[in-house]
Amino acid sequence: MKLLNQPISPGGHLVPAQPSTTAAAGRSHAHCPRWQAQTLRRDSSYVGVEHIDGTTASVPVPVPVPVAAPFKPLTLDFLRSLLDRNCSMAPAVPDGEASAPPPPQMVALRVLVTSAVELDARQAERIARKMRRLTGFVDLKVETAVDASLIAGFVVCYGTDDSHVIDLSVRGQLAALKSRVDSIDQTAHAHGHPHHH
Repeated sequence: MKLLNQPISPGGHLVPAQPSTTAAAGRSHAHCPRWQAQTLRRDSSYVGVEHIDGTTASVPVPVPVPVAAPFKPLTLDFLRSLLDRNCSMAPAVPDGEASAPPPPQMVALRVLVTSAVELDARQAERIARKMRRLTGFVDLKVETAVDASLIAGFVVCYGTDDSHVIDLSVRGQLAALKSRVDSIDQTAHAHGHPHHH
């Protein structure tokens, strides 16, 4: 236990023990269980010990900490809307008692699917299955609407106040293409390319 009684410098570093102290410390741990003796001799036990009094002490090797993959922006927005929905759905209790919001599985997520033509039941079910996988909600309230101006395809709106939109319509693709062309034109005019004059 002499290892624990070593003096600590004002900077928070251990002062290295004299060789006789180290040998005595090694003998004093001979009766300790194997795991304890190994734990006390491990380099990571000497956190922050580097070059002290001209001697080189062991420097702990950083252990990689597993980092979870960051959430995608769509996932973060969905989680925020889920929290907003749960907070707004909690009923006010007149006695002042706090009540827990219902778990997400008990809340039905409203999904509005607007398509260029009427969807049949099989198509609506396929969209619902994909939305369950995407959002994690088991209970979905799927509503359908028809908008011929979409030309073809469909648009899915979900979340608080339909704040999340997945646009798979031809109209949406054309709008994205137009925006991209306009952006290229603006860049070309800003740089003064002669073939655009």
